Amino acid sequence: MRRQSIKITTLIENTKDKKAENVKAEHGISLFLEFDSHKILFDTGLSSLFNENAKHLNLSLEDIEYAVVSHGHLDHGGGLKTFLEENSEAPIYVKEEAFNGYYRKIVGLIKKYIGLDKALISKFK
Repeated sequence: MRRQSIKITTLIENTKDKKAENVKAEHGISLFLEFDSHKILFDTGLSSLFNENAKHLNLSLEDIEYAVVSHGHLDHGGGLKTFLEENSEAPIYVKEEAFNGYYRKIVGLIKKYIGLDKALISKFK
């Protein structure tokens, strides 16, 4: 049995990597996964910053074979629009329920929307 290795590059997370000067951090997660000749994007973070970081790391979203969005919170799929602009060919795997309304209560009173951009749901039907 052949053992496969996977290279995981963090495009976005909450802390800054001191070794990568141009790579910025924000709340959320985005990972660029590589194994054999396959390239997969796991989550897109909160904004388009994952794409800027990918460019600084000499990684191209155009090379992504497919993308996965783990769930419907903005800090995991907020960069979906950017990904679709950079790569219109790769299928994106996301549960339909990911586009349900997700809110967070601020001070127990004010509801703030923290879900995916509902305008993008048509791209997944």
